Amino acid sequence: MRTIDKSMLEQCELLLDDVDIQLWTLQDIETYGFVNKAHADFVGKRKEDMENKRLEDVLIRKEAMGCTSSNIRAWHEKEQIVTKEWITNSKGERRLLKIIKTPILDEVDNIKCILCKAYDITEDEEKESKFRISEQQYSAIVESQRNMICRYLPNTELTYVNQAYCDYFNKTYDELVGTSFLTLIPEGCHDGIKEQIASFSFENNIDSYEHSAINAKGEVVWQRWTDQAFFNNEGELIEFQSVGIDITELKEKEEDLQKEVEENKKRINEMQEYDKLKTEFFANISHELRTPLNLILSTLQLLDYKVKSETLELKDTKKNNQIIRQNCYRLLRLINNLIDITKIDSGYFSINLKNYNLINVVEEITLSVAEYVKNKNIQLLFDTDTEEKIMACDPDQVERIILNLLSNAVKFTMPGGKILVNLVNKGESIIISIKDTGIGIPKDKVDMIFKRFRQIDKSFTRNHEGSGIGLSLTESLVEMHGGEIVVKSEYGKGSEFIISLPVKILEDSECEVENNEIKNNHVENINIEFSDIYSIG
Repeated sequence: MRTIDKSMLEQCELLLDDVDIQLWTLQDIETYGFVNKAHADFVGKRKEDMENKRLEDVLIRKEAMGCTSSNIRAWHEKEQIVTKEWITNSKGERRLLKIIKTPILDEVDNIKCILCKAYDITEDEEKESKFRISEQQYSAIVESQRNMICRYLPNTELTYVNQAYCDYFNKTYDELVGTSFLTLIPEGCHDGIKEQIASFSFENNIDSYEHSAINAKGEVVWQRWTDQAFFNNEGELIEFQSVGIDITELKEKEEDLQKEVEENKKRINEMQEYDKLKTEFFANISHELRTPLNLILSTLQLLDYKVKSETLELKDTKKNNQIIRQNCYRLLRLINNLIDITKIDSGYFSINLKNYNLINVVEEITLSVAEYVKNKNIQLLFDTDTEEKIMACDPDQVERIILNLLSNAVKFTMPGGKILVNLVNKGESIIISIKDTGIGIPKDKVDMIFKRFRQIDKSFTRNHEGSGIGLSLTESLVEMHGGEIVVKSEYGKGSEFIISLPVKILEDSECEVENNEIKNNHVENINIEFSDIYSIG
């Protein structure tokens, strides 16, 4: 400690008597020595009424005892101490003084006196107290929040987390503070978060963003955070405060809603496409109905004219009858298809299953059209790896399936081409293949070949007429047998329709295997099915 002689102390007393800072000395632990004017004015007494007087004779007794207590510590420790002591001023107000008490030692380290210097810090202490209370209240509010709250440095190091944050990640305060919050977030989100942090500025210091995280259960979840950035007076970014909520459920709902919106869009597009198809279909059906009716009507008018003019000959009658008959077949085929497709859609169409030799059924149908196909200068071949396969089927609908596929093959196979009907026994199923060397189907049209009302060539000037429901009906009939049909095609080289039918046997004792030949009624059906194969001229 410093040492000071008596003359120097007296000079100091004279010098410091008029300064604004409260100064005084203590002769011992409870007796005033020198008192400057500032301290005397604060207490509201004259200097001479204070100097060499006991503290309790000058101050309120309780306050004097408080001062004496700290005086004892400074006297015995011989070290400077700083205390805060309440002293009532001249207005009767209790004021808090910050007092620095410095022991003054002689040459042999004995205490000569204690020099006291005091500052009134009442207002500062009140502000600090209010700040502490406010901070405590803020902390209590933050800790009671169900939302996650944290503070972190620009390098992502956490400086504070509330209890909700700890609970969410199942970690303690000490485990989290001092670590980077990026350790709780999938690596794929790190760059985006760093860019978000870098985007804050003094003018734009609040922003919200979303990212995924890993919760206490190790699950990937979604969070939304609102960050506020804090800057110092130099504009340097110093810290962030962030409030976060779990939005996983909201995200899932948004995703579900988005899926629903997409599905609705898809349905609307499908409905619009279906409406477009229906419009095209009805326009096409009108043409399909009007063309044969016009031909029938014009033929009848021609016959009437020749009858009236008495120029009708037998050869004319046969030719005109053929035109009328063919176009009646076309109308009958169209009407049958429309009726059956409507029944299938309404659930009123059924097939009549019995046990038949399917090989025989398909072969008879194929041979029935052989002469017709030959007249088109097309070679028709039939092949099978087994001669008999007894299974449940409806021969009338099988005939319809095969005739439809053969008529399509004939339509789109040029003279000199080939059509091959091939059956393969797979044990539990029978494969029926109808392959041609025709024009084939464009690659982008293959997927729509079985769609209702779809046609590869939609123009009214295409080479062969059709309503666009034949293959759709064929597919439905195959499926009603429990089978499936697919198409393989290469544009310009031909197409192959492959039917797979499951082998089932009806065990009902009333159903006997029919080995007799199926009634030869194919001619009429062939005429109906092949009625639209002709060139428009």
